[in-house]
Amino acid sequence: MVVPTTITMASAYRALSNDYASWESLKDAVGISYNDVNGLYNDYWMPMVENFFAEMADRDNLCLSMAVDRAIVLDNAEMGKYDHIVVTDRAWVETTVFGDNSDKADSLIPIGFDDIHAELKDFLSKQLPIWTNTGEIQPEGMGICEFNGDSFLVLPPNASYGNSTIQAKNPLIILVEEPVKTLKVSSFLLPMSSSGNIVFKNEAVLRSVLNESPLMEKISSIDSFTEGALKYAQLFKQESFYYFAACALCLVSMGAAGIMSAQLWIGENRKRIFTLHTAGIKYSAIILPVLRKEVIVAVCTVLVGGIVVYSIRHPEPLLLLLSSAVLFLMYVLLNFVGYIFFSKREFLQMSFRRE
Repeated sequence: MVVPTTITMASAYRALSNDYASWESLKDAVGISYNDVNGLYNDYWMPMVENFFAEMADRDNLCLSMAVDRAIVLDNAEMGKYDHIVVTDRAWVETTVFGDNSDKADSLIPIGFDDIHAELKDFLSKQLPIWTNTGEIQPEGMGICEFNGDSFLVLPPNASYGNSTIQAKNPLIILVEEPVKTLKVSSFLLPMSSSGNIVFKNEAVLRSVLNESPLMEKISSIDSFTEGALKYAQLFKQESFYYFAACALCLVSMGAAGIMSAQLWIGENRKRIFTLHTAGIKYSAIILPVLRKEVIVAVCTVLVGGIVVYSIRHPEPLLLLLSSAVLFLMYVLLNFVGYIFFSKREFLQMSFRRE
């Protein structure tokens, strides 16, 4: 149970490390929470909301990232070859994906809207006009791209509630150069800011604008993205350490059990070992009968343990099979080495006594 869990956590922690390393460039980033977002949808408040987003855009203090397929259920035919459908802007891409490495800019590959497979194109043809200011499917300032890099950091819906970020491998990216000019405030920008999918890069700039706006009374909190993420990563790292320690103890216990088993068997069969090896029989042939029993015990133990682990923890089947195979091979190898070593040592000791 410990080994597959340790491997899973090691893999997850590696992903988390990559994830939060990407956040380093947005360490001052914050999101906002509203105390009554529905109350903003009227003729009094909406102009203020529009002015707020325009001010954020003018001060280059806004990023957009949204995994559409996590907010709207898409079937396999609509997803096609893509693992995620992403709406994002140039600021998010340059900050979290490209960073200081300009060579990564080549990882975005522009494609035409007609190059998208029919099912997804049909979905986007209905959805995009709802989001865009002009009501067009692909207005000026909006492009469609594919990605051929290692991973593309994306925010899930309700990122402000602590949902973990997404490392997309093969996303379709709807890239918006200037979200405030291209996307509707009422049907896209406002709900995205409420769910945490719009990130404000500098808290001080955000507060200075809100302090001069009546909109401030509708804001319940300004929340740091990275503070919670880093705290979660630290807790996860600590838990991973305990699992690694438990895994190491399991391996040490296996080695100790193999040594003790070998020593007990050698002690009971020392004369037989001396006689057979003096007659020219190799150590491996002498220990073969007992080693077969150890193999049978190991197979039964791994099978039963695998069934119990799967029923309790439900790890990935491939991961469970690999862990079981590694444990089985290590146990057999440790026993083989232990039996050979102690058989040889016992034979030499008996030979010296006889001399």
